Amino acid sequence: MKALYSILLVGLFFWGYTLCNKHLCGNKKDTTAAAATTGAAATAAADCDTSLTVNDGDNFQIKSDENFQFALSEDGFQSPSDEFLNSTINIIDYLQENSERVLQIRGYYLETEENLTEEKNLGVARAKSIANYFVDNGVATTQIQVASKRAIASCVEDDILLKGTALTFTSKN
Repeated sequence: MKALYSILLVGLFFWGYTLCNKHLCGNKKDTTAAAATTGAAATAAADCDTSLTVNDGDNFQIKSDENFQFALSEDGFQSPSDEFLNSTINIIDYLQENSERVLQIRGYYLETEENLTEEKNLGVARAKSIANYFVDNGVATTQIQVASKRAIASCVEDDILLKGTALTFTSKN
């Protein structure tokens, strides 16, 4: 009889421990995993290369630690810093002085974003938004091409896509 009580007591202890972990006390493994996931997300955003490098061989090179940024699911870019705007002015000047060069603007998007634009692709809508910025500042429309590319989710912080674009130069066809 003592053996039966011992087995029941151990079983009751095991059942109480399991009940507490899964339903009452919170699963310590889950909270550790959640903390690890949160830490990984913060590290991933820190690991995302948000810089913007634009070069045209040995003729022109601009590197900025900043990039065009977009709120998730939106195509209008966030207000950039004055330093970043100065970099874009250098690109505008270069294009105005070299009419045979074309700036290809690749807008990034995430598969998880909702596309609220009239474009079929949110990345294209973002690239067109940036293209409009360059055109409004004196670049000829014939010097701009737009494309899109899927971004990596680690480049998001506080619902802002930190790396919204890539810019490259090509020649007119």
